[in-house]
Amino acid sequence: IRYLKNLPKYYVIEIVDVYGNKIAIDGLRLLFTTYDAAKSYALFYQDIYKDQYKFRVTGIKEKPASVYWW
Repeated sequence: IRYLKNLPKYYVIEIVDVYGNKIAIDGLRLLFTTYDAAKSYALFYQDIYKDQYKFRVTGIKEKPASVYWW
């Protein structure tokens, strides 16, 4: 049960451009409650944008006021 308490409650897809800058793309879903869903969307977005952007999934403990906090 301790293990479950330490898991993140939300997962966010972070988008990084070719120069290493974090960016936000309008219209993309970025906040998820399960890792599997977030990873699936990240792979889907990677397939669409190819080498233009990189997508990675990060776990967070609390729901952010906005997904675009960077």
